[in-house]
Amino acid sequence: MKNYLYNHVNEETAYTVQDYPWGYRMRTEQRYWIESNKNGDRFVYQTKDPRTEKWCAPKKSVYYLAKVLVRDENNHVKTSCPDKCNNEDLKRFLETHEGKLNDWQVKNINEKILFNKMMEGVTFNIVRSEPIRIV
Repeated sequence: MKNYLYNHVNEETAYTVQDYPWGYRMRTEQRYWIESNKNGDRFVYQTKDPRTEKWCAPKKSVYYLAKVLVRDENNHVKTSCPDKCNNEDLKRFLETHEGKLNDWQVKNINEKILFNKMMEGVTFNIVRSEPIRIV
């Protein structure tokens, strides 16, 4: 069973997991959020050093069209995103998370749906040509 986690968009609003393992013996905190901007969404997490009680540098994934945080049945935090970038999957993602996505996410998904619609029927032919020789 998936438990979607919304509105975790920066360090202050991050979803925090207590008692996260650090090495073999120590325990600490780890926090997760989704960073959204014009480039898309990316998963970010950050761990607190239990020896200094300071947060380590955040680790950031690559950008994707849209992502949301998910807590699985084993209480692990992961992300969920559209399976494919076809319009059916994108629309299903919008419906599943209706009213929960931020403006950037909705805008990025709608732009991709529009782009896919514009590209319907467009074909590309790759032909071999002679190389250009510069003398």
